[in-house]
Amino acid sequence: PVRIEDDAVRWDVTHTLVIATQTVNSPDLVDHLIGLHREKPHRFTFISPASGEISREEVCDRLAATMAALYRVEADATGQPMGGSEPFAAVRNAIEHYRVDDILVSTLAGSDSQWIADGLLERIEEITDDPVTHFEAGAGTRKSAEAVPVGAGTEGGES
Repeated sequence: PVRIEDDAVRWDVTHTLVIATQTVNSPDLVDHLIGLHREKPHRFTFISPASGEISREEVCDRLAATMAALYRVEADATGQPMGGSEPFAAVRNAIEHYRVDDILVSTLAGSDSQWIADGLLERIEEITDDPVTHFEAGAGTRKSAEAVPVGAGTEGGES
């Protein structure tokens, strides 16, 4: 069950938007998310936009397995496949409709990711001040190289 009213106002959990389709049930990603939750309670919102030839049914199965693993450690999670959605449009829509504290984009490691080739990370960073992390399933994480908030310029503040 999703408790949007309760979760939207909770400040004691980190609201992480996870963008993943082919890697949504990767053991590396699931372990990483569980680790984040153990450090500080999280609520994970998954979106799984169109990616390669993976079917909506397969995405649903993978997403359900991931949410079950997160529920077992008492992490809140919700998500939906976005079959026909272009990845950037799906992310922009999610940012507008969900509370988001940070964003994690998961791709296959060592592969030429179409999302990365299309500049998805940079495009996301252009529309949000939230931290964006790239997770490569099989290779760990890295902070996005160009994580500069929109509108950042000569004003003082955090970097």
